[in-house]
Amino acid sequence: MSLIPTPNRETVIEKSKEVVKHIREKHLKQILDSDGPVFYISDEYPGIWLEHTYDPLVWADLTGETSYAVAQTRMFMKHQREDGHLPCWARHIMGYGQLQECVAFYQLCWEVYQMTGDREYLAETYESGKKWNEWLCANRMGKSGLIEMFCGYDSGHDNSFRLDGMKYLGRIGDDAANYPEACPVAPIIATDLNSILYGDRMALAAMAKELGLDEESAQWKVKAEELKAKLFEVCYDEEDQFFYDVDKNGQVRKCKSISITSMFCEKVLSQEQADAIFERYFRNEKEFGTAYPYPAVSPSDPLFRKNLSGNSWGYFSQGLTMLRSLRWMKHYGYEKELHENMEKWLAAWTVSPLQFGQELDPFTGEPSDCSEWYSSTMLFYLTAAKELGYIDKEVLCK
Repeated sequence: MSLIPTPNRETVIEKSKEVVKHIREKHLKQILDSDGPVFYISDEYPGIWLEHTYDPLVWADLTGETSYAVAQTRMFMKHQREDGHLPCWARHIMGYGQLQECVAFYQLCWEVYQMTGDREYLAETYESGKKWNEWLCANRMGKSGLIEMFCGYDSGHDNSFRLDGMKYLGRIGDDAANYPEACPVAPIIATDLNSILYGDRMALAAMAKELGLDEESAQWKVKAEELKAKLFEVCYDEEDQFFYDVDKNGQVRKCKSISITSMFCEKVLSQEQADAIFERYFRNEKEFGTAYPYPAVSPSDPLFRKNLSGNSWGYFSQGLTMLRSLRWMKHYGYEKELHENMEKWLAAWTVSPLQFGQELDPFTGEPSDCSEWYSSTMLFYLTAAKELGYIDKEVLCK
């Protein structure tokens, strides 16, 4: 099917104004005892999730308004348990049932500090990050020295066949420390969870250095590099040039999942490694380079299936994936491809009958039946409209 035509400037401006109005009226609001308004996800997901902490940082980049990012990151730290366990979401209560840290939380905190220059905030986040690292090592690190996935919700990849064989496709009760008893495959060494811990440790190294703790900074870098070496040793397939999960029986779980992008997001890869993977998989229309990128599983993989009409990380191209692509595509020199992706997503959502949903069909650009007014999709749309020259800051700040 041919691509959806690029919309005219006036239509994108009007759509962008509509998005900004909706965000300001529906998404920026207080939750529980937060220090100020935070950035809600959608009506379908009424609250904030650890994996969506990047949302208010993108809003800050677009508008210069940093208070939402400060309040949102502080909300999770405020409710961090004494043993270091971070909550995974906040709605009418705080949730602790899974990890779901899909972008390194302390990298985001470090970026909030760079926006604000608040030294008190920096010291607070550094202490919180140390406790989180200790909790993960005590509760989720196996004999391999790598972090393990206990349940499907740890990954945030709902309904993906990457999770085949797991007993607990959701969560295991109300505590992420709960062990997956009688599961034939979990605990699973998960590539994305370990790249995220690498990102957190590198952030802690940067924080320690900024706080004048040079020896601690050096120690965090060593810990990060040790984790990276183990990740390559256990999970990297040199022939496929891909990272795969490994189950508790030592079996490699060969699913070409979009979780590979965590390696890019957290800067685990060297430029040479990134270029090789990007060329083979992201510039290839038979892999992730579909008409409307990037699908949650490569179409070349037998586990790529359209199993549901929505909220499927086994098929659709996700708004979350596209928003997170802002964290790595320019860094590795793929700005041209980023702008091409932006044009496609801009075109698809400008004409879509569903208002800014969670996912697109990777071949047709049609939306899935899932979560209108979804934060990540709206934020990627606005970023694309701004970066491609359709709108200016005046549209964003009204």
